[in-house]
Amino acid sequence: MTSKTPLKHTFLEDVQGFLSGTLLCALCVLIFSHLGLIAGQTAGLALLISYVSGWNFGIVFFLANLPFYIFSYLRMGARFTIKTFIAVAMVSGMTYFMPPLFEIAQINTLLGAIVGGSLAGFGLIMLFRHGA
Repeated sequence: MTSKTPLKHTFLEDVQGFLSGTLLCALCVLIFSHLGLIAGQTAGLALLISYVSGWNFGIVFFLANLPFYIFSYLRMGARFTIKTFIAVAMVSGMTYFMPPLFEIAQINTLLGAIVGGSLAGFGLIMLFRHGA
């Protein structure tokens, strides 16, 4: 008989999950921004604003998420809200500092959309599994 309660992650497993998940999400944003594509939710809004204004995605993404922490706290609690804040800050920081380290010379738009979407999906699954 299997247990219905999920296994708890250790602190180090959470750190690994957060680093991996946010890195994959940041790579997706870099691919999408290189191609001029958009995503959904606040990431899509931040991409649109960064395209129109020229502002850095990382800063816009961080600011766009601020109002949602109130709803998060009321609905999901402090632990989830703090973990989500950390994940958003990590994605924002990575997308702010990574462009000089990760240059995309050429990528087909269709392939970029598929690879970027897959990276975001895998990254979000990792973050969800670790409580963000």
